[in-house]
Amino acid sequence: MDDKITFLNFSDYILKKIEKTGLTSGIISFCIDLPVRDLIDIYSIFLDKYNFSIFWEENNNISFVALDKCKSIKLKGINRFELAKNFNDQTLKNIINLESQNKFCSLGKIFYFFTFKEYLNNYKITNDFYILEGVLPKFLIINDGKNIVIRMNIEIDPRESTRDYLYELWVIREKIISLKSQNYNYVNGNISIDEFYKSFNKSYPLLNKQITEAIRLINNDYIEKLVLGSRLIFQLKNKLNIIQILNKLRLNQPNACRYLWKRNKENMIFGASPEKLFSYEQKVLKLEAIAGTERIGSDMNTFIRSDKNLREHNFVINYLIENLKFLDIRNYKKEKLKIKEFGNIAHLFTLLRAEVDELCPFTLLEKLHPSPAVCGFPKEKALECIDSFENFERGNYASPFGWVDVEGNADFRVALRGARIIKSDIEFIAGSGLVKGSICEKEIDEIKLKLASLVNQIFDNNLIYEIE
Repeated sequence: MDDKITFLNFSDYILKKIEKTGLTSGIISFCIDLPVRDLIDIYSIFLDKYNFSIFWEENNNISFVALDKCKSIKLKGINRFELAKNFNDQTLKNIINLESQNKFCSLGKIFYFFTFKEYLNNYKITNDFYILEGVLPKFLIINDGKNIVIRMNIEIDPRESTRDYLYELWVIREKIISLKSQNYNYVNGNISIDEFYKSFNKSYPLLNKQITEAIRLINNDYIEKLVLGSRLIFQLKNKLNIIQILNKLRLNQPNACRYLWKRNKENMIFGASPEKLFSYEQKVLKLEAIAGTERIGSDMNTFIRSDKNLREHNFVINYLIENLKFLDIRNYKKEKLKIKEFGNIAHLFTLLRAEVDELCPFTLLEKLHPSPAVCGFPKEKALECIDSFENFERGNYASPFGWVDVEGNADFRVALRGARIIKSDIEFIAGSGLVKGSICEKEIDEIKLKLASLVNQIFDNNLIYEIE
């Protein structure tokens, strides 16, 4: 768009295009170009302005900032993936794109966040979880690494002024154009080292008991793999600077997907996920197996040959392959096992890739979630054990979140390595995969490592300890 164009010219142009459609209902969607700006800088000027927003950033991939809601759904109950598909189909059917063609990166997208389970009975902090949240954003700022566009979705309503909506877009555009690079030298000093260790040590006896019993069940062949988690909750002494945290995650977690789902100013979940559940983009399906954990600085040659870690990793690979076969996808290629680093933690990593002409993302979600990487194997037994052992409800932890676009492309991550702010509390959850060969103390150390890594990303502490 010409930088010299006036709002009057712009709004008249869009209103005439809408008028030509002849529609009296439905959703109008269009995008305009923006000057290249840093996505975190952009988010910094809109985070507090909008009650609902999403941040999603990956190096060498499409990244987003979503602001406000055009259409949304929040549901409790069962059959969440089927309900999500129905919402997706109905919403996309009502979208009229004012442009005849769009690049892949700038296509309209609906974002989804699920819970780990469909049933949420025991959550101690709040009951405001929904098994399904789906949002077609009002504004979607998209960065493909080279260009930035903003897409607007407007639901036609005779009672509302479309020109007022367009003016809101215009204001966003003007603010982004005039945006200067920011400096994020803030301090988030809420949790001390002593507080972290005191909290973790308080949870140790129960965690030790749970993992010891779970390993006994595995060694007795009741279950083959089980992922157990531990939760720490701290009271915030002052407001966190979310933008500074996102910038720190960008610097320290370049291989992860940095994410934030802001429900409102008192309820948001954010982090840096190492795990892609799947992506389906332009007929190419990718699945990632990530399981097996070691601290950076350890002997990586020993790590990649470890029987215990390979056993844990292979459960995930075999599970993904079986589900591909179930969906009659047999032309997949499995890439070579390698180590992938995420901050101070390394994981075993294997990529599966296949060309698929047509795929329903929600069918794949239903088959893949929860995978052995975050649940265990067999799945049903693992879910029963998680309910029995864990003394908290996982909520969004280890659950799928992502997007589906108007042409059926999709990308879903697993909500790991993050935290949730609930009013004046912040919650951290981390887990460890147990298989034959697991040693209780080492599994507890792994959970401690992950939790310490999370706290370090968010607060300006230096939680350093060695795994023995």
